[in-house]
Amino acid sequence: MPLIYRQPLPSKPKPVPGVMTIRQHRSWVCPMLMVLTIVGGGGIGVFLWQSSIQALRQNRQVAIEQQLQEIQKYREQLKKAFQQNANLTAQNANLTAQNANLSTQNANLSAQNKELQDKLTMTVRTTQVDQKTYAQVLQSLSQLQAKNRDLKEELNFYQQLLTSTKASLESQNVSVANFTLNYDKKSERYPYKLVLTQLTKEIKVAEGSIQIHLTGKARGKTKRLKMKQITKNKVNSLKYQLLYFKRIENELKLPKRFTPHQLIIRILPKGQKEAQEVRFKWKDLQK
Repeated sequence: MPLIYRQPLPSKPKPVPGVMTIRQHRSWVCPMLMVLTIVGGGGIGVFLWQSSIQALRQNRQVAIEQQLQEIQKYREQLKKAFQQNANLTAQNANLTAQNANLSTQNANLSAQNKELQDKLTMTVRTTQVDQKTYAQVLQSLSQLQAKNRDLKEELNFYQQLLTSTKASLESQNVSVANFTLNYDKKSERYPYKLVLTQLTKEIKVAEGSIQIHLTGKARGKTKRLKMKQITKNKVNSLKYQLLYFKRIENELKLPKRFTPHQLIIRILPKGQKEAQEVRFKWKDLQK
């Protein structure tokens, strides 16, 4: 068998090791990045804080302007009321001695209204209104205005009595001059005010009783509720004694599931058997 000779393969060259380059460490980069981060965050915080302060100032300015507008409206109402009181004072000078007492009370109310107006003016100037004090001032003003309306109503009646040529000679001739009804949500009651008048030339006290009835529906049936069923003290009637003018104030309490349609006032003078009835539609009293 012949021998075959093979030449060995050339050996592969060994790789030459690379050269590692070492860069210089920059120690100031990290602190600089931290400083930039803090400065940027602080700038954003200052911007947000200034924006919040600006928004609060704008809201406060709007609230102050609205409050000033409301107070201005109250001042205008007070001014009108003061002018009306001045006109009433001028009219009172021409009335009899019986109206002199009303004129004095009206003058006192005018002075009190002026005092309240000064308090409101001071409140506008300071623009720092204490809510509790402000509510008390408004409540006092409302009470004075209501009393002023009552005095004006009574004064108008006496003027009518002095100038009327149709006054009756019967002292028991009592009529309903006015009736108002409100609703108190807190107590769920109906405060009312009834004004009785005696248009007569005879100076004599009129006596009698009044009753208030309600007609309406309860559970689909028509019902008439007497005074005992709709008053707190469950009275059948209210006694009255008046000389020319009397104001009666009380309240009604309606049963649940009762829908009133009509209110009836029955006036029964002393010594008479038949009562005089005055009827009001319930929906008209709620306006």
